[in-house]
Amino acid sequence: INVLDTVGNVIRSFGNKPAYFIQPKGIEDLEKFSKKPQSEQKDFENSWTPIEKLLLTENKFVVLSIRRPENIRDKGKEYILDIYNTDGNFLTGGLETDYKLLCRDNNGFLYFLVFHKDDGTNPPIYKIGKYKIIF
Repeated sequence: INVLDTVGNVIRSFGNKPAYFIQPKGIEDLEKFSKKPQSEQKDFENSWTPIEKLLLTENKFVVLSIRRPENIRDKGKEYILDIYNTDGNFLTGGLETDYKLLCRDNNGFLYFLVFHKDDGTNPPIYKIGKYKIIF
């Protein structure tokens, strides 16, 4: 994670490379991927771990949400959260959830999409979960 000034210069970097993070391929692979038909894009999507969301909450916590590739979801939940303080110190991580991190509010609450699949006979049920980091 890079901290930038208002012009875009890197002030400092922090974070770690956890075992569950798979480095993306080079930009040339991304260009090839974008030109492939939709049906052939799954292999590329499953070859790395995309960062889903990065949020700053209450000027206290940096929350990083990583999406586990579909081909290795049998090893855990779909999303993994890492939490840092604003000085870049790692607080906790590897928090697994099937809830998608959506946004935060000015009161420090995080909002997640709680999706419940059905058997296919009824439309899916979407709920919004509201959570707060207490450390």
